[in-house]
Amino acid sequence: MITMPNDKSWEDGGSIPSGTYWTPPVAVSVDELDPLVQNAMELRLDAAGREKLYDIYVAGACDMASCAPVGQFTVAVDKRNGHARGIFSGESLGKPAQLSFRGDIDNAFVDLYNISRDQGYLI
Repeated sequence: MITMPNDKSWEDGGSIPSGTYWTPPVAVSVDELDPLVQNAMELRLDAAGREKLYDIYVAGACDMASCAPVGQFTVAVDKRNGHARGIFSGESLGKPAQLSFRGDIDNAFVDLYNISRDQGYLI
């Protein structure tokens, strides 16, 4: 799995990396998520009051230069239609976003990283 926004080793260029990397995604249940993330992503119930069926993955986000944790990426894949949604949670909660998924969880995490960075939550 891809865990960095680029595929080049920092040693190739001789410079210290900057930005954010993420740990390999881990599958979790809805109940393991922070309630704020659950609510923001509306993962509990559908319009008819039934529990939605999701595959949920989380990955820790860390600063490349210091390796310090900066937050968490959460991606939920709707099993019925194959769409993915994601959110970044750190010092503040990002905005839920539809993600490019195309059946590959790596695509979803790269897309969520890009959206989170564009929204100003990451460097």
